[in-house]
Amino acid sequence: MQSNILITKSSSKNINSKNLESADIFVEMENMGIDSTPFIEIAAIDIKNQFGDAAFKYSNEIEQNFIDRGDLSSASIWAKISSHLCEIKIN
Repeated sequence: MQSNILITKSSSKNINSKNLESADIFVEMENMGIDSTPFIEIAAIDIKNQFGDAAFKYSNEIEQNFIDRGDLSSASIWAKISSHLCEIKIN
């Protein structure tokens, strides 16, 4: 009998690359004048749910990756996500 094993948990390296690519949508929204705040709040809550207490550190790492790449627009979005993660901790 053959069975296929499905791995559902991604490595953090894969998650980082996916998040780096997904930030483009927020940049486009801001470029079009759409308020991205509700989506940033949802993203922050999702990251908090996935990574718990490590969420803020994770968010900062992604922000730094964008800074290292010279993508300051995306880094700014991740700074907003980090900021919202701080608000979640306080509340």
